Amino acid sequence: MSTQVYDSDIYEDGQQFKDDARLVIRFEYMPIKNAAEAGRPMFDDVEYITIIIPGQRDTMVTEVTDQYRQRFAKQYQAWKARSADPLSGTPLSELSWMSVSQVAEFNAMNIRTVEQLVGLSDSVAHKFMGYQQLKARAQRFLDAASTAAPDLKLEKALEERDAEVSVLKQQVSDLMARVSASEKTKTAAPQNAADLAKK
Repeated sequence: MSTQVYDSDIYEDGQQFKDDARLVIRFEYMPIKNAAEAGRPMFDDVEYITIIIPGQRDTMVTEVTDQYRQRFAKQYQAWKARSADPLSGTPLSELSWMSVSQVAEFNAMNIRTVEQLVGLSDSVAHKFMGYQQLKARAQRFLDAASTAAPDLKLEKALEERDAEVSVLKQQVSDLMARVSASEKTKTAAPQNAADLAKK
């Protein structure tokens, strides 16, 4: 993957993007793992742009910035008009006990996260067969995850500490080996001098 670089200094009269019309531009949401310590996988939908140069194998995929929103405003507005709202939460697909068809059924109604499933109003919930059981199970999943979150955070901190201790132990071991080698050369040097004097 390579990046087409445009240097505005080599163009005059604002023509640096004159070839943009021939580019294939695709906007999409990509799920990026959230760093939140929630005890369960959390994802946020982040806007990404793919720029394809026709006839070339090179493409560029990068996070959308204001520069791209302005440069490809027409394509961006068209995409936003038909794209779903960005996702933030735990995707329903993370529930191993939920079938693919159940996930698809909820997704068709714009229910894409466990949090949305649990927060569904009763006026909409009656449309789904066995919703109350699914909701209760999803709520237990969220409760268990939030209970486990502090433990996972502590576990992560302990792993980081253990890694640091391991590095420090290795450094001390290396230092001791160097000191020992240095002492051996100091004690060996006078013996060699004495041996030379005897000869």
